[in-house]
Amino acid sequence: GMPAALFMMRTLTLLRAQGCAKSTPDELLPTLNRLLIEGNETDMFVTLCVLVFSVRDGRLIVLNGGHPPPLLSRQGGPFETIADARGPLLGVIPQARFRSAETHLLPGDRILLYSDGVTEAENLNSDLFGQVATQSCLDGLGVTAGASDLIRGLTGCLSGFTGGKEQSDDITIVAMHFLGNAA
Repeated sequence: GMPAALFMMRTLTLLRAQGCAKSTPDELLPTLNRLLIEGNETDMFVTLCVLVFSVRDGRLIVLNGGHPPPLLSRQGGPFETIADARGPLLGVIPQARFRSAETHLLPGDRILLYSDGVTEAENLNSDLFGQVATQSCLDGLGVTAGASDLIRGLTGCLSGFTGGKEQSDDITIVAMHFLGNAA
């Protein structure tokens, strides 16, 4: 609805402003959380995952506010959650603590971000797709699957699982295949 859309626009505006400020990644989510709580009498909240990535050296910083943790495949290996890439949602809990997770990507690594609409997609029996099925689907796509292949493949797995049941939540999938800084 309109209140949620306005809250999301407020979030994006604040995120952009904070992202341009001269602050460290570890300060981004606590500051954003504090600003979202101000004047939020209806206890609206938002989940998000921010990646700060350096193509030059492969350094990846993950900032997570209540979103499912990103999945990482190391050079064609199985997809696994990035360690410590979890955090509370934003806009409700003043004392929430956020921390960043850091890793380095190597050429051939793939990363996938997704909304909870993926793991919470339901079939006709109201079973959830789940985390295990998400990772199994991605692993089954093969070591050469690029970013667009991962998105198409996961979307296909979801479609086959749901069997035509109406979608109950948004589904967002973003993928990246790091080819290295020479690419």
